[in-house]
Amino acid sequence: MALQRVQGLLRAEKSTAVAFKKVNKVFGGKLKISSPYGAWRSRAQQAKLYKLYLQGRGATAAKPGTSMHERGYSLDIWNWAVFPKLEAVMKAHGFHKNVPGENWHYTYTGKK
Repeated sequence: MALQRVQGLLRAEKSTAVAFKKVNKVFGGKLKISSPYGAWRSRAQQAKLYKLYLQGRGATAAKPGTSMHERGYSLDIWNWAVFPKLEAVMKAHGFHKNVPGENWHYTYTGKK
């Protein structure tokens, strides 16, 4: 897996980062990834988030080893609600929502 900076110090798989930068350009660079864990994350980071989720102290998190964040293909968009056309633009660039109820979570598949 080749990681590339996607925003600030955050990294994602290279094709995911390239596609997100194109999407962000459409929105004038105003999209923000949610947190230090909103792009690629290590298995240890995923385990920490999953533990918080199980304890009822964190947002929904996938079981370690199953999250597309660990592979660098998922991004969590912090300010998604201010962009009503975000889902259509993300889809046009190969991103999809694949977690019910998580409107901020997009996974890059490359398929439009």
